[in-house]
Amino acid sequence: MKQFDDFKWLLSQSPILERRLPDNRVLAEMETGDSIGYEEYNFIVNFYNHYLHSFDKDFILGKINKLNNSVAKTWALVAITHTSFAIKRANLEFKQRIEKLVQKSGLTYNYVENIFQPYMPLLNKEDYFKFAFKNLDKPYYSYFYLLLLDYMISDYPKFLVSHYLNFGACKKKEKCKLFKECSRKKKCLLTNDNIKKSYNETTYINDYQKQLALDFLQFAPEGSKHKAIEKLFESFRQINQTRLFDAKLCLSYEEVLFPEGMPLTGILFLKWDKVDFFDGFYLISHPNKRNSKIYRVDDKNSRLIFNDINKLFLKSLPPLIVEAYKGDIVKVLNKANLNECIILMEHKVAKIDSKKKNTTASTNTERKEMTSYEAKIYCKQFKSRYLDYLCAKQLEDYKVVCCIEHRCNSVGNVSKEYSLIFTVKKTERLLYLAYENTIDSRSTYLFPVPKNKWRQCIDKIYDFFASNEINKREQLASGKIYLNLPGMYEYQRILHNDYLTWVERIKYCGLI
Repeated sequence: MKQFDDFKWLLSQSPILERRLPDNRVLAEMETGDSIGYEEYNFIVNFYNHYLHSFDKDFILGKINKLNNSVAKTWALVAITHTSFAIKRANLEFKQRIEKLVQKSGLTYNYVENIFQPYMPLLNKEDYFKFAFKNLDKPYYSYFYLLLLDYMISDYPKFLVSHYLNFGACKKKEKCKLFKECSRKKKCLLTNDNIKKSYNETTYINDYQKQLALDFLQFAPEGSKHKAIEKLFESFRQINQTRLFDAKLCLSYEEVLFPEGMPLTGILFLKWDKVDFFDGFYLISHPNKRNSKIYRVDDKNSRLIFNDINKLFLKSLPPLIVEAYKGDIVKVLNKANLNECIILMEHKVAKIDSKKKNTTASTNTERKEMTSYEAKIYCKQFKSRYLDYLCAKQLEDYKVVCCIEHRCNSVGNVSKEYSLIFTVKKTERLLYLAYENTIDSRSTYLFPVPKNKWRQCIDKIYDFFASNEINKREQLASGKIYLNLPGMYEYQRILHNDYLTWVERIKYCGLI
């Protein structure tokens, strides 16, 4: 819990040090909304951040009454009196900023506003990060990048943007070879083309990301830091896709957090390709120290065959969090997450084993049913937000059906793709089935079916997509073919134009 600072912040503020009282005329205008006193407004917001955000109002009032500094007491009471106005104004300014970002991202503002509304006011980084931590496993996390943009945009390395900048915005002016000329002309003369000659662009942006990542992890709940760092870098990828900045964020947490290599002592994030697997246990050693002491983790699910899995696949898994001391691994901090990784690897190995045993297996042997939990782990290997979203919507009472989709074109060529059938909504009479391919370029199909015909409908959908019917997706999309599902309800095809539009379309179809 945050510790009360005995009003150290309050007593360090300029008006208190200079013995200046608040301007009552400005405060009156603030209440009516006629104008906003910059100093008064910012003081009230910051007072709220430091004290009322974390402590009970009566507790703070009690502390104020004990103050010997009459000026500080006056400012503190003014802040409490005007808090509601300041928060209202802060919310309005936040909405205005988010609306601009939403417009640039091509989203629907009213929908995004409703997502953020329960978390307002959002006044500091802890508020912003709290939204992310509350939604790590939920579809709403995909909108966190907008909050991150709003938080970052004021101090993002602006000198990396390809246009002339105000000289005062350059944070490295003292080290720049053009400092004297820039100082004389009162503007930055660097453009994106010659920045690289004056600065190490990669190092600068990575340093910026590292501090942001460390701040993010500082507030992350214990036990979720491995997931938090993985999700944060997903948000970095989304920010890069907005193209709002010329400077691209690095998407490797290893390069950002450990640019000089893994430290010998401290908390490390290790990728799974650093692990040696055996039947019943696996071994970890420090990657940057020769003859590092081997750390053993007993796990009955570990198998020697895991060492044969593609290293790129292993690197895509959520990281191990370990504690090192003088080059030796002394503790694994996220053992609970290891079970998820083992399940995912089990599916990968099962797929490899299946191909080795019988490459000509019939379509009936390619079908597999999984629990909702198993499906979430299985789908991680595909790095698909579409699959992750549907996994989150899967009803616990039903199984996810994993199957092979045979794609046949007009010249008879047949290829195999992995697909899944999710059960994502239940009403009094109907279930909604979502058919999703593991390839992001494929469309989603939503099938309303009678609740008491789940198995029969699953079989029909499975048989159709596993068949050698030529151009069946094209025919299904154009309405030239029917699956003859019980009830004959109209199905929906949802294109994968972009993820956020797809989510809104899913919600429009009633799957919320």
